Amino acid sequence: MTDAGKLSEEAAKPLLKLASTTPVLEVIRQISQAHSSFALVMDEAGKLVGIFTERDLVRSVAMDEALEQMQINQVMSPAVITINAAQAGDAIAVLDYFQRYEIRHLPVVDGNGQVQSVLTAKEVRSMLGPNDMLRLRQVEEVMSRQVIHVPPSLKLDRVAQVMSVHRVSCVVVVSAESLEQEVSTQSPRALMPIGILTERDIVQMFALEVDLGATSAEAVMSAPLMPIERHTSLWEAHLQMQQYRVRRLVVLGRQGELVGLVTQTSILRSLDPLELVRQIDAMQGAIDRSTQQLQAEVTARQQQAAELQLLHKKLQIANQELSALAYADGLTQVANRRSSIDPSPRNGSGCDGEGQYGFGALRCRSFQGL
Repeated sequence: MTDAGKLSEEAAKPLLKLASTTPVLEVIRQISQAHSSFALVMDEAGKLVGIFTERDLVRSVAMDEALEQMQINQVMSPAVITINAAQAGDAIAVLDYFQRYEIRHLPVVDGNGQVQSVLTAKEVRSMLGPNDMLRLRQVEEVMSRQVIHVPPSLKLDRVAQVMSVHRVSCVVVVSAESLEQEVSTQSPRALMPIGILTERDIVQMFALEVDLGATSAEAVMSAPLMPIERHTSLWEAHLQMQQYRVRRLVVLGRQGELVGLVTQTSILRSLDPLELVRQIDAMQGAIDRSTQQLQAEVTARQQQAAELQLLHKKLQIANQELSALAYADGLTQVANRRSSIDPSPRNGSGCDGEGQYGFGALRCRSFQGL
């Protein structure tokens, strides 16, 4: 069920490592250019001392901090949860880390504390593979029903504040018309989504030095949406995320209205490590039983092959004996044919009867005359 090979693939990817004194604007520029969601912060000795993520930037923007005058060590997350390389190959252990510490980035370190790679929700989901829990469960079971949404005219600095307050990685942009609908208990408001805005969008706009206070959500939102239906399996949702290279999907109703949001994080949260362990044990038991059955079939076939070989040898011996008998019978027939060449009766002396002048008669007369 797990695939340790995925870890080696991630380890091959270059990591963005920056000194703790690097200006925040330079960090944001490099993150944007690398299309990364984080940067590792290192001290002078090359030791990991912090991590700076897209969420850290959104929080700083929301707090209206003077990022132009700050270094990365002033806004980074200093308490970094790490996992050693020996454990990182076990998807169950990695999943437990993500759920226990509620993190989205997990650096993998060797025995000397050196960072080898960084695992994200995307890599963990790929390591787990198509297990039954994802095939049998549907999107509506894990999707967020209280979706944070904003009007298309809201400015990006305000959007960053909304994300920070609600601790979300994205907001759904809904049409102004649907927000202006009258709401009643008989006819609840049907929000019509027209786009989505993520933390990465904020990072890119900041890196481009766009005035966040003068730019609307509608101007930079991703559209059209990559929607999904609520009855779709979680495995299909994951495949769609891989296909479209996104980390979240908007869940729409029959009329195209907003009903929920499913993310890679929500998919991971739906997986119980203990249940995964039970699945692995059950699969291992099934494999063991199949192996035993296969070994029994192989043994039976080997016995059959040995019996057939023995029967073949017996048939060879029988054929040889029959050939010998046939040869002996042939010799007997030849002898009989020779003895039947002169069928005349003989007297008691062994000579031919009187009046017969064959060779035998001449021979008898010759002996008798002696």
